[in-house]
Amino acid sequence: MTMNRFCRLCLKEAQVQVSPSGIIFCQCVECGRFGYTSLALDGHATEQLFKISCILVEKKLMGISGVVILSRGNSFAGEKGWTGYIVEDLLNEFPVRGLDIFHRSLLNLGRLLEKPAQVLQVNDHIHRPIFSESRDDVEYFFKQMAKGGYVTEYSGFASATQLTMKAWEEIGRLNGNGDVRSQKKTGFVAMWFSP
Repeated sequence: MTMNRFCRLCLKEAQVQVSPSGIIFCQCVECGRFGYTSLALDGHATEQLFKISCILVEKKLMGISGVVILSRGNSFAGEKGWTGYIVEDLLNEFPVRGLDIFHRSLLNLGRLLEKPAQVLQVNDHIHRPIFSESRDDVEYFFKQMAKGGYVTEYSGFASATQLTMKAWEEIGRLNGNGDVRSQKKTGFVAMWFSP
């Protein structure tokens, strides 16, 4: 059954559907397409729900949607297009160091834009891609971006700006291949064979 309700994470209007297995599926303009069990999100403070929402937005910008949020010990048989994540693991993905926040925010801003000359609107939809809960945090972030030469100019909240060539170069460096829409996926595999 589909109904208009509110997103459990950002509290904005969303399409919500409860499956027979008890998983609540949500289609939210802000957070994207995700599912969750009540147990997974119950007891989490507003700040933690905001962090989960930021990670879902980042995953959506990376082209990953269909996240199902589970509590530890839950199993998810999975459906095509849906991937289960333990809520604590999602919370651990939230950046905590200043430079990590800056780098991931810059990558997310690059993913928001179709092309380098596109205008970036600084409004209420920019909080989650830059991991900033308040307008003051957004203001600080964009003022620092302007001082550092990463945006053309910044004249306050509800204004428009553009990423500079310096920002695009940094995004390319962070990706390791110049492709803003993808993340470098490398890994190390060690094997040992007994003779």
